[in-house]
Amino acid sequence: MQIHIEQASMERTEDKRFVGKVYVRVEGHKQPYEIIVDSKNMKDWGYALYFQRDSGPEEEIDALDAYIDEHEDVFERIVQAAKDAYQEGKERD
Repeated sequence: MQIHIEQASMERTEDKRFVGKVYVRVEGHKQPYEIIVDSKNMKDWGYALYFQRDSGPEEEIDALDAYIDEHEDVFERIVQAAKDAYQEGKERD
């Protein structure tokens, strides 16, 4: 599965959690996706997967979700994109 990271951001919430948004496109899928990553300590991460704009085929989002679950390197790349965006934002401040 070819996953292309289009954009990433991350912020620290009032309750000190790190919440990132990563927008991805998957070759052959009809719609792009938004992946929300969340961590209290920047070590243990959870995520939620959504269609970015319009809904697409449920089997496509399910396939991406399963792929992320099965390929830790892909999830790490998604998290790293959000971390990089957070660091770049801190450097600009």
